[in-house]
Amino acid sequence: MDDTKSHNFSLPDSVLEPLFVASRISTLNKALERLIETAKTSDGRLDLASKHILSPVLQLCQYPLQLSGQDLFLSIKLVRNLCAGEIKNQNLFIEQNGVGILSTLVTSVRLTCSDNRILPMVLQVLGNVSLAGEQHRLVVWRQFFPHRFLDIARVRSRETGDPLCMVLYTCSEGSDEQLAELFADPGQDIVVEIIQTVTVAGFREDWVKLLLSKICLEEPYFPSIFSKLSRVVETENSDHFSEKAFLLRILSEILNERVGDIVVSTDFSLCIFGILRSAVGIFEFGTRKKLPLPTGSADIDVIGYTLSILRDICACDPKFSNQDEKEDVVDKLVSAGLIKFLIGLLRDLEPPAMIRKATINSDAKNEATLQFSKYCPYRGFRRDVVAVIGNCSYRKKHVQDEIREQDGILLLLQQCVTDEDNPFLREWGFWSMRNILEGNAENQQLVTDLELQKSVDTPEIAGLGLRVEVDPKTRRPKLVNLCSNGWHERIKKLIVHRLNDGANGGPWSFDNLMLMLTQLYPGVVPVTIPIHSLPFGVQIFNLPIGCLNENVGKQLGDCIGSFVEYDPKKSSLVWRSFMRIRVNVDICVPLKRCKKVKLQGGEWSVVEFKYERLGSFCFIVASLTHTERFVRRDSLGRTANLQRNGDPTCEQLLERVRRLAGISGKNDVPGSGGGEVQDSDETSRG
Repeated sequence: MDDTKSHNFSLPDSVLEPLFVASRISTLNKALERLIETAKTSDGRLDLASKHILSPVLQLCQYPLQLSGQDLFLSIKLVRNLCAGEIKNQNLFIEQNGVGILSTLVTSVRLTCSDNRILPMVLQVLGNVSLAGEQHRLVVWRQFFPHRFLDIARVRSRETGDPLCMVLYTCSEGSDEQLAELFADPGQDIVVEIIQTVTVAGFREDWVKLLLSKICLEEPYFPSIFSKLSRVVETENSDHFSEKAFLLRILSEILNERVGDIVVSTDFSLCIFGILRSAVGIFEFGTRKKLPLPTGSADIDVIGYTLSILRDICACDPKFSNQDEKEDVVDKLVSAGLIKFLIGLLRDLEPPAMIRKATINSDAKNEATLQFSKYCPYRGFRRDVVAVIGNCSYRKKHVQDEIREQDGILLLLQQCVTDEDNPFLREWGFWSMRNILEGNAENQQLVTDLELQKSVDTPEIAGLGLRVEVDPKTRRPKLVNLCSNGWHERIKKLIVHRLNDGANGGPWSFDNLMLMLTQLYPGVVPVTIPIHSLPFGVQIFNLPIGCLNENVGKQLGDCIGSFVEYDPKKSSLVWRSFMRIRVNVDICVPLKRCKKVKLQGGEWSVVEFKYERLGSFCFIVASLTHTERFVRRDSLGRTANLQRNGDPTCEQLLERVRRLAGISGKNDVPGSGGGEVQDSDETSRG
C-alpha cells in the first residue's frame, strides 16, 4: 500500500460528499483531519453523530486499496474519536457492521510491525466500542476471537500488545462465557503469543499485568501457560529475557504491588516452588555473580523471580482460596519441604563477604575454602533466601521448630551482617531472627546458651587501626587501639598531609568543631606561636555588575579578615552568580554576614558572605569560640554569661559588634571604579 499516492478519484461520491460537506473542505486528507479535530470534544462528536458521519467513514474503510496509507489511518482514527464515549456512534457502529468491516480490514491488509499505526488504531476502536455495554463486547468477541486476536498477537510490536490486552480484558471481564473461552486452549494460545510479544517488545501500560493477573494468579492456569512457553527467545539481542523468566518477573511485580490484595492459590505456590527447585537443580553455582535482577541469564532470572514471588506469598496474611482448606499457603509450602530446601541451599553457599574476609585471615583458611562450594548467582540472592525464611516463620511455631531442628538458627545468625553483594541482608537477617525467636522458648534458650568463643578482626576494622578483643569480665567484645609503629606513622603522615594541604583544602573539623593547625619549624618555641585564624573559602553573592573582579574581592576579603587569594575558576565564568575568595578569618572576631557595596553613580547593594566548611558556632553573636551552637538567655531575654577559659562572653562580643557598627562610616573602602564597600549587619545568624 502506498502511503503517499492517493486514488481518491475512484471512490464513490456518496462516500466523499458527506465528509466534504461536514468539514467544508474539498480534499479527503484535509477533510479527515478537520473532522478528527472536531471529534475530540463531546459536543463535536454529538454534532457529527446528528449528521451520521460515521456511516460514510465506515464505507471509506471498505476501500483500503483505493486509499493511501495515510488516508486509511486517518479514517480509522476518525472512527475511534467518534466512538469515544458517544453512545449514538457506538450503537451505529454495531448496526453498520463496523466490527465486521474492521475484521475484514485486518484480514485483507497485510499488517506487520512496519504497519504500527493502523493496527493499534483498530484495537483502540474496538476498545471504545466495548465500553458501551455487554452486547457491544459480545459482538466484538464473536468477530475477533480467536483467529483475529491470534493474528494480531503475533505482531511483535509494543504499540499492538497494550491495546490488544485492553480489548481482551474488557471483553472478557464480567462474562463467564467469554472467560471460559479465554481460559481454554485457543485463549491460552493468544496469551502465550502476547507474552512472547511483550518479552521482545516490552509494554507501557498495565493491561498486560491485569490480563496475566486474571489468568495466572486469580485463576489456576499458570502451570498450563508456563508449560507452553519456550525456554529461550530466538532473538539477536541477548539482553532479552526468556519468556518464562519474563512471565515470572511480571507476576513478581504484580504480587509486590498488591501484597495482601490477591489470594494466591496453593497450586500456584507449589508450582512456583517446583520451578525453583528444578532451576536450582540444573544451575551450576560455580562462579560469583554481582549483577542484580534481571541479569540477562534466563536460568538465573528464573531462580531470582521465583524467590521474589515466594517471599511476597509468605508475607501475606493467612488466607484460604478454598473454604475447605485447613492449612494456609505457607503451611502447604513448608509441608512440601520449602524450609529444609532453603536452609540446605543457604548452608552450601559461601559465607557473607564480611565473614568470608575474616575467615581468609584466620588459621582455618584452607578448611573454609574446601567447605563452601556454591556462590551467589546474582546480587541479592542470599538476601532473598533469608527473606523467604523470615516471612515463613512469622508467628508459626511449627516453622520455628523446624528451623531449629534443621540447625538453622546459628546459620541465620551469621546472616545478620552487612554484605556488599547482598543489600539489606542484615535487616532481613534481624527480621528473620525476630520471627524465629518470637514466642518460642526453646529457640530463645538456644540463643541464650551461645557463648562467645573468640573475636575475629575484619580487614575494615584492622584498616582503621583497631582490634576486637573480648573483655574477660563482661565477656563482651570491645574495640582496642593498635599501638604499633606502623599505625603511628600513618597518623603522622595524615597530619602532615592535612598541614600541607591546609592552605588550599582547609579548614578542617572534627565532630563539627573547627581544628586549628599550623606548621612548626626548627628553632621555634611551640607555645609562643599565635594561632588565632582559620583559612576559609568565602562565596560572595549579590554583587552588582562591575564588581565581579579581583580588586573588589581583595577589598572584601580584607574586610572579612586577611585576604589570601582570588579564585578565578569560580569567578571568571560569564554566567557566574557569585565570587569566591580565600580569607584568613580571626576567630576572636564575629563572622561577618554581609557588606554594603556601591559603584560611583550607583546605588548601595548588600552582598552576602557564605563560608565553606563552617563548623559549629554561636548563632547569636557568630563566634567560633563557643562550644554551644546557641546561647542561653535569662527570663528577660538577656544573654547569659558563658565565659570559659578566658573566652569573651556573648555580652562582650555583642558590645564589640555594636562598636564596629558605630564606626562603619569611618571604614569606607574604595571599590572598583570608584565604588565603596561599607560595613552593615556584619554578624552571621546562621
